[in-house]
Amino acid sequence: MLVLDGLPIESYIEKGVLEDLGDMITPHGKSGELYPNIAENFTGSDGSVYQFPVRVGIPVIYGNEAVIKEMGTDWLSGRGRRRIRIRQYF
Repeated sequence: MLVLDGLPIESYIEKGVLEDLGDMITPHGKSGELYPNIAENFTGSDGSVYQFPVRVGIPVIYGNEAVIKEMGTDWLSGRGRRRIRIRQYF
């Protein structure tokens, strides 16, 4: 395992430093053991998988439905004012 954290993955792939994990990751993605949308985002067009996140974060919103609708979704994509301004609703 190699923690890449922003290192140039394409360079490591070209040099043969990284092993294709597709045979291990793909079956788990198809069976539902891994979130399919996450597995798909790290799968190349040829089915290769050279990187996979160690952990992921999933935003969860709970509370009064009317207030949540009023907040909108811009803050999820980073276009809004993020967490600091969300507190004004609660």
